[in-house]
Amino acid sequence: MLFRREMIAVPSIVTIRFELNPVSTLTNALIIAYNEQGWLDGADQTLRAFMENLSPEKRAIHNLVYGFFSSAIPHVGSMSFPDFLKDFATRDATQLRDHAIHWFPQVEGFPGFEAILNNRETFVEFVGQLATLKGFEHEDDEARRGYEYLIDPVRLKDMMLSHMTFVWNAVLQKEWRKHETSLRQCVETHQQHNYSTFHTSFEAVEAVTGRDMRNSEKDEICSGALSEPCLRPPPPYLG
Repeated sequence: MLFRREMIAVPSIVTIRFELNPVSTLTNALIIAYNEQGWLDGADQTLRAFMENLSPEKRAIHNLVYGFFSSAIPHVGSMSFPDFLKDFATRDATQLRDHAIHWFPQVEGFPGFEAILNNRETFVEFVGQLATLKGFEHEDDEARRGYEYLIDPVRLKDMMLSHMTFVWNAVLQKEWRKHETSLRQCVETHQQHNYSTFHTSFEAVEAVTGRDMRNSEKDEICSGALSEPCLRPPPPYLG
């Protein structure tokens, strides 16, 4: 199904600001788990067990929330997850739906928003083309299931809010409490470092992430300015 991949941008000049974003940290962990199934092998045991024990119905919904519709989840900065859920409940359903698919025009062969919203099979065909282009597994039935939410923004919003609340209560709340202190210490440590001596943005990325991006594959690096002047510590569930 459709996915969003987080990339490390390496422009010629970078502004580095460190902050802890609870919602982004937890959400990105679940998005990575959806996109990269092998990631579960190194995941936190509690989260791994949660993912593996989801019922087929819950897993289908989970895949929609953290797969196809993950772009609908807004960036809310340092807001806590409970406050984020309250904030999400107040947001306009149509705007959330539109943001979930705002990137579709970037895909070659996109037939237009009107076409995919008015015809289910046109949408399913587009998803199939995207899957082929990106080289990931795809099932038409999953696309058809997603379409039913796509054309009903209120139902989509209610489904997402219900599932994110379920995930928070079932696993994320406990895991966040377990990792919050170490994550805050990580941010505070980076805030004390002086990065102005670096000659290239590659050096800054390597210092923060431990990854040498100079010879990375092209799909791991995107050119242009950072969309947000922020580098986050990795989600706590990565092995």
